[in-house]
Amino acid sequence: MLKKSYLKNIFKLGFLSFGFFLLVLNCQQDDQNQNLENSDEIQDIISREVSFEKSPHFSKVSKVYNKLKSDLNSPNSLFSKSSEESDITLFTDKVLFMEYADTHTYTFKLLRDNPEFYIENIVIHFNIDTEDYDEYLVQYDVEVGEYQDLLDSFPLREDTEVKISKLASGTISSLFSKSSCFRAC
Repeated sequence: MLKKSYLKNIFKLGFLSFGFFLLVLNCQQDDQNQNLENSDEIQDIISREVSFEKSPHFSKVSKVYNKLKSDLNSPNSLFSKSSEESDITLFTDKVLFMEYADTHTYTFKLLRDNPEFYIENIVIHFNIDTEDYDEYLVQYDVEVGEYQDLLDSFPLREDTEVKISKLASGTISSLFSKSSCFRAC
């Protein structure tokens, strides 16, 4: 009889330990789920300068870049205001690469003979809805002194006008007014 009572107590203790183990395991999973939910609220933006040839998505983005460069230098481009040919240069030695959420962008410095604004960039953005790249012309309305301040690592003034134009084959497809997007020069 003593042996039977001893086995019952061992069984009860084992069952109680197993229940406690399940309770602890369940609480740990709740904590992990809560941490995952909180991480969605704050998205880190990772920004760095890279050589375009060494960029993470080079094989896909280089096709978009090459087509865009060709389109920008074509006679039908938004930059062709006269019959004179204008050479457009997109710098690839230092490209601003940004990652956030499930998307990323590449920002190229743009140089042309007769710019409309002192600072102009081309931004190639991965659109997660279409799973393709969108192209934008981003123009900053700054004066020479403000440009020098930027070179000296001063931030862009909050009231600086930023014009963002969506491109399609090197032409403006739609216009956006001031934007509160991340600014890169």
